[in-house]
Amino acid sequence: MNPELKRILKWAVVGAIAGFLTVILVSKGMPMGHRITCGLMAAGGGLIVFAMVAANFSKDHESHESTPH
Repeated sequence: MNPELKRILKWAVVGAIAGFLTVILVSKGMPMGHRITCGLMAAGGGLIVFAMVAANFSKDHESHESTPH
């Protein structure tokens, strides 16, 4: 597997865990089922956001170069 892809996936997992734990720790008054459901939704959002940010700062900038038409 490409080292750049491994780095992006690592940050995506970090974002998913951060989103899940944030919702679980903040939502003390909700029933456990709602906390888990909201935590999973936040984990999905964190996964996407952290992966996109990590990909944006990757060393491979070929997709950002303009090509003559």
